[in-house]
Amino acid sequence: MKKSLGLGQAKHHSTKYPGVTFIESAKHDEQIFYVNYYDPSGKRRFEKVGGSRRHKMTAKIANDIRTDRGKGRELPNTLQRKEDEVAPETQVDTGEGWTFDALWIKWKELNAHKAGLYRDDTRYNKHLKETFGTLEPGEVVPLDVDRLKSRLMKKVAPDTIISVISLLRRIANFGPDKQLCPGLSFKIKMKDKNLKPRYRTETLTRRQEIIFKRKCRTAKNRQIGNLCELVLETAIRRGNAQNLTWGDVDLDKGFIRLRDMKSGGDEVNPISLKAIAILRNHEKNHRVPNSKYVFSGQDKHHKGRLSDRMLRNGVVSIRDAANLPLVDGKPFRPLHGLRHARASKWVDEGSSLFIVQRLLNHATPGQTARYSHLGDDALRRTLDSNGKG
Repeated sequence: MKKSLGLGQAKHHSTKYPGVTFIESAKHDEQIFYVNYYDPSGKRRFEKVGGSRRHKMTAKIANDIRTDRGKGRELPNTLQRKEDEVAPETQVDTGEGWTFDALWIKWKELNAHKAGLYRDDTRYNKHLKETFGTLEPGEVVPLDVDRLKSRLMKKVAPDTIISVISLLRRIANFGPDKQLCPGLSFKIKMKDKNLKPRYRTETLTRRQEIIFKRKCRTAKNRQIGNLCELVLETAIRRGNAQNLTWGDVDLDKGFIRLRDMKSGGDEVNPISLKAIAILRNHEKNHRVPNSKYVFSGQDKHHKGRLSDRMLRNGVVSIRDAANLPLVDGKPFRPLHGLRHARASKWVDEGSSLFIVQRLLNHATPGQTARYSHLGDDALRRTLDSNGKG
């Protein structure tokens, strides 16, 4: 029977090795080992040496560490940390210390310009940081991912769970891709019968579209009003509209360049005469006269760009003023919903799914398949009209 030594606040249990104890960690579901020894100078030290799951620590290994530290063959924790601070490049070269927190910081540093970073950062801090933040990818086991899924299933929708698991996999793969550290020792399976995304596809009637455009044109912030109207006309993603620069726009030829797409790289999309008119008549923000962005503002991270908060508040205000309809009992998504509304209208008017896939910049036809039933309706109307002749 293990004996409680009562060292510190947590209960320390003895082992068969003198000076080696452990505590039970509910947070990480493992045993955390400590060593108690005198260093060569005669100073008594009591130090943590690692966890049974994250560091594969055992009582025997802990005892070996205790012996080495007592004889001066290995530095105590405090001296080791000071040495690491003096030579941080050693940590990078060997791959030690590349936890999920460190990898995510590096990821954000290299991908600060990418659309969706704000949402991914929110997902990381809300769902991943507490459990995985201090772990390195090589320390994660399949059970950790299963527990994450089980926990999220009680709180969020399946599509959110898929996004969180995908983010976890992306960060874990980032380490080996950049040769910073080893990756996961297993492959995360995204297919799960319990994680079927619930697709919402927003549509607008002709009257709803007219009212929405009217509210865009009378919006207090004309930058946001014009951005919303352009999204409704072109179905481009929020991030692409927010990051659109005047250098990406060719109004004479009728094209815009969309940068850093989800599929990778840039895309050049044709735009309609209505979209060209929106951009030709768009006035620059007099408060940010030298901004390179089409829809400008005062984002502290991207000089001259509309901030995420200002854009979010502005589009919600326009949505509410236009009284856009609920979808499956939930509010109309003010920008992503406009993208769906335009795509639905293209299909309803007879455009093929291949053309819609190209205009939406979907990587695979499966992403566009949600609009297939609308295509059937358009075909049926064509058959009915021909039958009347």
